[in-house]
Amino acid sequence: MSANLTTVFLVRQYADITDTSAAMTARLQRLIDQVVEAMERLGQITFAEATYKSWLNGTGKNYLLLDNWPVTRLYRVATARNDAIRSLTYSGSGTHADVSVTSSAVELHWLDAAAAEHTSSVTFSGNATIADLGAALNAVSDWGCQVQAEHNNEASALLRPIDGAWAVSPDDVDLEIPDEGVNARIDPDTNRMITGPCFPAGVENVFAWYKAGYALKEDDVDHTQVNTEGTVPDGLTLATNMIVKDVFDLRQHDDTLRSEKLGDYGYNTKDIDSVVLKHWVDLVPYVNVEI
Repeated sequence: MSANLTTVFLVRQYADITDTSAAMTARLQRLIDQVVEAMERLGQITFAEATYKSWLNGTGKNYLLLDNWPVTRLYRVATARNDAIRSLTYSGSGTHADVSVTSSAVELHWLDAAAAEHTSSVTFSGNATIADLGAALNAVSDWGCQVQAEHNNEASALLRPIDGAWAVSPDDVDLEIPDEGVNARIDPDTNRMITGPCFPAGVENVFAWYKAGYALKEDDVDHTQVNTEGTVPDGLTLATNMIVKDVFDLRQHDDTLRSEKLGDYGYNTKDIDSVVLKHWVDLVPYVNVEI
C-alpha cells in the first residue's frame, strides 16, 4: 500500500461521493494507492516517514542536499570512513570471486574449479555487529577476512555499499564503515539541506543517517472521519485529492476505462500519469524533480 497523503473519508468529502459501500471504499483506497505510487515514481521521492542510511556525493562545500525530505532527524553525518573488515578474499581453486555489500547483506559470489556458480548471503539481520559479521564471513568455505577489533561492536548495517569487487586471492576487498560523526544540522528553511563542515567532493564519500518524510493520515475503521492527522501538508493533501477526483471522474465518464480491469479496481497507469502531470505545478514544492 502506498503512502496515505489523503484518506477515503477526505476524498469522499472533496469529490462529493456519497456511496459508502464496502465496494466503493475499496475502490477509492485502491485509487489513492495508485495515484500516490505515480506521484512518488514521477517525483522520485518517498512520502512516508522512514529512516535512511545513505552514502552521498560530497559537494566540496559546507552544505549538502539529502535525497529524501522533509528531514526530521539527523542521527549521524560522517565525512570519513574506516576499514572495519580487511582482506576479504576467496582462496579456493576457482577463477572468479566477487563481493557486494547491499543494504541488508554482504554477498559473496564465486565459481569453483568446475566453473559451478555459488552465492552466499551473509545478512546483517543475523550478524548485527562487525564481529559477528566477520565470524560469519570466515565460516564460508574458501573465504577469509580480518576483523578490525576496534570496530567489533559497530553495526554491520553501516557498511558502505559496493558492487562486484574482485576478490580472488591474492586480491582482496576491504569493507568500510563511517567514521565518527561531525557536527551538522538540518537547514530550517528547506528541511532538506544539511549544513556543517566542508563535505569533501567525492563519490559516495559522505555518510548520512537520518529520518525523513511525513507521518501519514489515517481514517477510523469505518472511514467516517480522520482518526490520525499526521504531518502531510494541506497543500499536498489537496493536490492528491484533485488528482484522485480527476482520475475517478475519468473512469466514470469513459466507457473504455469502465470496461478495463487491473485487479479488482483498476485504472490505466498511463491515464493516472497524465492526470498527475496535469497537476504537476501543485506538486513541485513536494517532489525532487520538475517536469
